[in-house]
Amino acid sequence: MMPRLRPSLPAGAPGVAYSFKPEFAKEWERWRIQVTKLDRSAFWNECHNQKTLQGLKKLLAILQGNVEVLVKSTYHWMELLTAHYLHVRPFAIVGTSYIAQQMLKLSLCCLFPRHYALEKQRLAS
Repeated sequence: MMPRLRPSLPAGAPGVAYSFKPEFAKEWERWRIQVTKLDRSAFWNECHNQKTLQGLKKLLAILQGNVEVLVKSTYHWMELLTAHYLHVRPFAIVGTSYIAQQMLKLSLCCLFPRHYALEKQRLAS
């Protein structure tokens, strides 16, 4: 079960509540190791639908805190910020300069979509 840093959870809510950061950090690392093991397991050989397989692998990468996948999977700077602090650094403010640059790119994309698309094309060529 995914650990959550909060005093308690409502009845029926998924996850396990931890009210102290050291306990949460320890359980969070254990949970990420379990997700990594699942990502590397032979379970994926039985999935025959390629889109489902790719989607589930992408979800596991997000849960593991893969920043590149987070950036590619979000379309608004607020989504990226929320995802970063939920999955990459849930209890520390570290590496904010990179995340700030990515949020700026996404916010420019939302404010000036045509300019952003042209700039992206220019950089690709």
